Amino acid sequence: ARTFNVPDCALYNMAKAKHIKGARKGKGTKGNKGKGMKAMAKLRMKKKQQEQQAQREGPSRIEGALEYLSKWSRRDEEEVDWKFNKVKQATLLRFWPDRQKVPSDVFSQQLLPYLKSLPETGLERTIAQARAIVENASAS
Repeated sequence: ARTFNVPDCALYNMAKAKHIKGARKGKGTKGNKGKGMKAMAKLRMKKKQQEQQAQREGPSRIEGALEYLSKWSRRDEEEVDWKFNKVKQATLLRFWPDRQKVPSDVFSQQLLPYLKSLPETGLERTIAQARAIVENASAS
C-alpha cells in the first residue's frame, strides 16, 4: 500500500486527474472503478489526521491551558471567572513535563498546587507518570 504525503499536491492532483480521465473514457468498470477515489480519500484522511494532531499539540491549546491554570490560581478573587474544563486539564496533565510548554515558574507557582488539588486517581496517575520520567532519565 502506498501512502501519500498531504502537502504533495502533485500526487493528489494526479490521482484526481487519473480518476476523472478514466471515467471520461468509459473505463469505470468494476476492476478500475474507484481507484482514484480511494487515493483521494486516503489523502483527505491523512490531512485530517495531521490537522487534528496539530490542533492537539498546537500553541493555542497550550496557551489556553496555561490561561486556565492562571485563572484557577486566582479563582478566589471576585473578578476571576474560573470554570472546570476537562480538555484544558488533560492538556496540562499531558504536557507538564515539557519545560518549553509549561515554564518552570508556572510549574512551581501554579501547576503544583493545582496538581495537589486533583482527585486521588488523577494525582496517582500524575505521580506514576513522574516516576516513569525519573526512571527513564536515570536509565539513560
